[in-house]
Amino acid sequence: MLVASLLQAGAQGKSFSVRDLEQFHLEMCTELGWAWRKWPAIGRELRALGLETATVAIGGERLTYYEIQPVTEPTATVVDLAAAERRRA
Repeated sequence: MLVASLLQAGAQGKSFSVRDLEQFHLEMCTELGWAWRKWPAIGRELRALGLETATVAIGGERLTYYEIQPVTEPTATVVDLAAAERRRA
């Protein structure tokens, strides 16, 4: 949902720092009335979706950025495979 919201906001092809994504995630969860998750869980899901990261050093601090691109939800593939298995049977 986070990636979909960012894409809907016109963020395709842009890079965002972890700090920016944490803030966007918090705002999205507040708006939707969802429970906020800590960053490690969100970062893990973004990597599982295939988002590319880059790490840069600014003033001696390492910052991670995620490039926002359209992704296919992993569950969609599972559902499609399950539907294909039912059709074959």
